[in-house]
Amino acid sequence: MAVLRIGCCDSGSIADRKGFLSGYHMWNLTSRGFRGERDGKWYGFSEQAGTPVRRLQEKLRAMGFYPFGAVDGIFGYRTQSSVRLFQEFVTVAGGIDLGGVDGMSGPKTQAIIDSWAKAGKKAPWGKPSPEYTQAMAGLRQLKQHFSASRLQGISLLNKDAAGSASRAVADWTFDNSDLHLVGIRRNENKVFIADDGGRPRRMNEDLFILLANGKRLVFRGSTNPNPRVAGRPDQPFILRGQHEFYFAWHKLASLSNPSSTRVYRAFKPCGSGPLIVRAKDNLLSEKSFESVSANNSINIHWSGAGTVNWSAGCQVVAGQKYIDYRNEVVDLTGRAARSYGDLSGSKTRGAYNVLLDALTVFAKDARTSGDRLLYTLLYEKDVQRTKAGELVDFDETIKRLS
Repeated sequence: MAVLRIGCCDSGSIADRKGFLSGYHMWNLTSRGFRGERDGKWYGFSEQAGTPVRRLQEKLRAMGFYPFGAVDGIFGYRTQSSVRLFQEFVTVAGGIDLGGVDGMSGPKTQAIIDSWAKAGKKAPWGKPSPEYTQAMAGLRQLKQHFSASRLQGISLLNKDAAGSASRAVADWTFDNSDLHLVGIRRNENKVFIADDGGRPRRMNEDLFILLANGKRLVFRGSTNPNPRVAGRPDQPFILRGQHEFYFAWHKLASLSNPSSTRVYRAFKPCGSGPLIVRAKDNLLSEKSFESVSANNSINIHWSGAGTVNWSAGCQVVAGQKYIDYRNEVVDLTGRAARSYGDLSGSKTRGAYNVLLDALTVFAKDARTSGDRLLYTLLYEKDVQRTKAGELVDFDETIKRLS
């Protein structure tokens, strides 16, 4: 049995290879083939005899791991995410050792997929969980709260949102059919312990809640810039509010190095970028906001295992642990790379891959021009205002993910 991986395609399944890639790639990525995100390699189309990729896609769709992908016989990025999410699921929830979560359908993975297909088993997606329902209700209540808010940051958001990736409060939407990521910023106006250079330091001490297809997943990371990375005293902070992002790539500038591991799938802001405020000395006080500006360099991307905050203003997700749809902590310490240089062998981006794969699988269109990820940034104190209860117990959850 051949190992099916990204780039594999059934014989005669594709006529316009460059056109297929152009839906998922940016800049000069299209001519290189498929990007191997972990190993820094590029993979061309590899034709397989018969229809093994189509059969794989049909089984994944029937099991709920490929609900919106095309059954086209092409093992592209969405099929890779589908296989990898399936591997993560059976490894964590089923306790099955597949030898790795790598997005490749080898003998072990294919055997489990076949057994699921034969038994008619399906993933537990779709029906909203209590955690998902409560979170969505709380977000809708927060929209009502901010509709009447006179906070300077909200006033500036409503005034200058047009043309940016940010939405005025009246345009915030919390529909169950959308892809939602909620960032919860902690201690927005606190200077953290100074580093060896005497500068304030912020670590991965914020939370991210993924709400998609009726389920809630929780991750740790940072919504704030690390002064050591930003390299300037007035770091960019995204305004509290809802912002639009799309499926894209991070670190494209590093393509000049053919072996670079720094180019991988992430999320880039729509339009001219989200509205930001420049805060001096890492202090963020809405009372002092005077003006905002759009910034299109603010991405959502990986932050290593979580020991260091890599953000210069981006929203970054740590790879070490996450809380799954069962509200249980999944510890990926053994396979979460600490840095780019650690991406080798069995080490991956860990929990960040889970977030990326879930969004890719549950997006109706995961191309660069496809579905929007609605990213809503809140403060920790905001979750206390919801009548339905907290979106998440911040202290308890951070402790679980540390």
